[in-house]
This record gives sequence, C-alpha cells and structure tokens, in this order.
Amino acid sequence: MIHSRQQARKLFLTLICLELLLVVFYGTDAWVQGSAGQLHSLIDLDAEGNLPAWFSSFQLALIAIAFWVLAARFRATQRPSRRFLRACSGFFLLLSIDETAMFHERITESLGSRYLDWVPVYAGNHPGDAIICALILVACVAAAFPHLRGLWQMSSRFSLIAAAGAAIYVTGAAVLESAGYKMLRAGATLSLYRSEVAVEEFFEMLGASLILYAMLLFCCLPKNNRAWRVRASPRIAL
Repeated sequence: MIHSRQQARKLFLTLICLELLLVVFYGTDAWVQGSAGQLHSLIDLDAEGNLPAWFSSFQLALIAIAFWVLAARFRATQRPSRRFLRACSGFFLLLSIDETAMFHERITESLGSRYLDWVPVYAGNHPGDAIICALILVACVAAAFPHLRGLWQMSSRFSLIAAAGAAIYVTGAAVLESAGYKMLRAGATLSLYRSEVAVEEFFEMLGASLILYAMLLFCCLPKNNRAWRVRASPRIAL
C-alpha cells in the first residue's frame, strides 16, 4: 500500500498516462480502420474482456482495497465507521466485478434496455415500486451523511477530490453512455459515436483514478492528525 502522498501522486499520474495511452490507441485504430473498419478487440473501448476493461476493473479493485485499509485504522465509535468504509469497499469491489461480468447490463436489458432510458418508463408503469426505491435511496443517503461528514472533517481537500472523481465517473458511466446509445439509435455517424465512446470511457477511468487518489491520500494521513482521534458518538455505527 502507498505510504506517502508523493507515492500516491506518482501512481495517480501514472494512471492518467495509461488512460491517455488507451484513448490514443483506440483513436489511432479507429483512424487507421476508417469508418467501415472493424476495431481491434484488444483495445476497443466499446468492447468487453479486453485491456481497457481490465484496467478499469483493476482501478476499482484498488479503490476497494484502499477503503478496506482505511477502515482498519478506525475505531467503531468514529465517523466514518468501519462498517461504512467496508460497505464502500464492497460496493467498489462489486463495480470491479461488474466491469468484466457485466451484471448491470444483463439486469437492465432484462427490464427492456441496457441503458437508463428504461427508468422513466418503469417509473410510469410501476409508481409504487418507484416511490419505494426513492425512499430507500433517501434513507441510504441520510445514513451515509454522518460518515461522509466525518471524511470531510478529516480533509475537505481530499473529500473534494473524491467527490469530483465520483461526479466525473457517473457522468461517463451513466450520462454519456446513455447519450451514446441514443446517438447510435438515432443514426449518428460512426466517427461521432466513436468520439463519444472515447470521451465516455476516459471520464470513467479518470473519475476512478481521482477517487483512488483521494482514498490513498486519506490512508496517508499521519496518526497524530486530529481525524484519527476517537470521537465518541451516541449513535450506533453503520
């Protein structure tokens, strides 16, 4: 595990360089093959089971490990709690597995579409289920808020880096991915679609790199930092 901020910065910059290389390889292959050519499956950002998919899965697994390591440094009475950090670790581990197993694509496809355009239709046809899901989401956010505030108190700068990474990742994984799917169905040119795919995948990789960088910085905080002091709380830890 990383032991200093300098090491974390070097790893972050290395990951960014690798991501740019993957995008350049993809763009170069698309340019060489032309609008009618088949891209090489090993570096196709729009394919599964290849180098970009493995790289993304590896990054998400590293984030899961970073959360787990951070959890080991906390007491049960602190915010964020060990259980919350371990839950975050499990979440990113599932995302890592999903990069190769394609769980969410299979689930959403069974509901009528692989992308987010099924959400309004499903909510309109099942309003009761939509309300229950919304309430569960609000409850999860409310339960997570004290722990997120604890991370903010440890370092607002690191928290902002993580928040920026999460926003960029969601933009790529949800917003741009759905937009690209709509473009393809609307008959957009192949070159335009491939450009969208490059931006979308780069956003996903960059967002994950920022989250990983932030978590490594949290792990590098010195033990005499006020954030490591036990903060007793009357509430039961999550």
